[in-house]
Amino acid sequence: MGSIYRTLSSLEASGFIVPEWDMSSSPPRKIYKITPLGLEYLEQVKIEVMSLKALVEAFAEKLEKLGGGK
Repeated sequence: MGSIYRTLSSLEASGFIVPEWDMSSSPPRKIYKITPLGLEYLEQVKIEVMSLKALVEAFAEKLEKLGGGK
C-alpha cells in the first residue's frame, strides 16, 4: 500500500496533481486533482502507449504468420 502514496507524492512533486482536503466527510479525506501539466503529461504517455501497442500488435501478427502463435 505504501507504493501508492510514494507515487502520489512523486506526481505532486512533479506538478501533475494537487491535493485538496474533502472536509465534508468524517474523517476528512485527501483527494487529488490533475493539473493542466498533468493532463499534458497524460496525453504524452497515451501517445507513447498507443505506439507501443501498435508495435506489439505488429509483432504478434508476424509471429502468427510464422506459426509461432500456436
